Amino acid sequence: MSWIWKNMSDQLKECFAGFAIPHGTDTLGGGSNSTSMMLGPNCPFSVGFVGAQKTTQHLYSDVGTNIRGLFDTLHTLKRQKKVARFVYMGGTEGGAFHPAGVIKIDDRHANAFRTPIHERLINASDFGLGGMIDRFGRRYMETLDREGAQKAFQPIILRGYAPVIDLTPKLGTNPALYYQQISTNESAIAVLLTTFGSYTVNPKVRKAITLAAQAKGKIVLGANPFPGGSTNHNYGPAKELRENGAYAVGTLPDATMIKVFLAHSVFGNNLPLLVQFLIENNFIGEQNPGEWMLNSEDGVVTPELDTSVSSMPRFGAPDAFFQKVKA
Repeated sequence: MSWIWKNMSDQLKECFAGFAIPHGTDTLGGGSNSTSMMLGPNCPFSVGFVGAQKTTQHLYSDVGTNIRGLFDTLHTLKRQKKVARFVYMGGTEGGAFHPAGVIKIDDRHANAFRTPIHERLINASDFGLGGMIDRFGRRYMETLDREGAQKAFQPIILRGYAPVIDLTPKLGTNPALYYQQISTNESAIAVLLTTFGSYTVNPKVRKAITLAAQAKGKIVLGANPFPGGSTNHNYGPAKELRENGAYAVGTLPDATMIKVFLAHSVFGNNLPLLVQFLIENNFIGEQNPGEWMLNSEDGVVTPELDTSVSSMPRFGAPDAFFQKVKA
């Protein structure tokens, strides 16, 4: 897509609404999130992903409504001089979802996708009367003004596999199994611990995971699969994670996995920088808006003083990212 865009004439770019990507529904969340992360926070064109729960061979199918919704969303973005990455699913009850948070929750019904921590870019259930949601402003990359995109558009292509051990502990599982799995993995640099919700996890499991990771020099990231819960130090489960040497992240598990993959391709095995990028940077709007929201109303962002003392830019790509790509 980036190659096609860069080789388009200026006249064609003026007419071009965006790319439409048909995708299977089972991996739609991961595929759209990965692509959006690779395109980065300064992508100058729109990309819409679309799928269907039933094919055109069935008497009742959501193919037509989803494809129509995708093209309508691309058209609306272009008309408003905006660009965005989104997933269109759900027919007349669905809408355009943020790719960094979309998940599939059903395999039988048309309205089978949700974004637990992001509002829909366009809500089809009210016929789009709510308009184009841009509540978090440009910094959160829900939408980006076409004229606001920098010329230094630098996508990065991820190849291979994420250097992450992905763990979702279940009740009744022996903690020693997790300890062994981490201890015998020499290639991973991080352990992604998906908690039960609100960063809660069995204390013995948490201890086994963090002890094994510390012994092997790996970082542990605690991801909350639901929108509730805070990463704040004062919040009990998140505090317990930190006290055991782990980091509570404000991104959903799939987004965390891809963000680690991308960070490793940029920062290598520099774990302090990698951790900074994961918890102190909102790359494409993947962070929980409840903790990252600026003062905003109806898409108008009120300037707010950034009191962060981190050397990592809070929004978008750090300079080191572009330097790495150019090199």
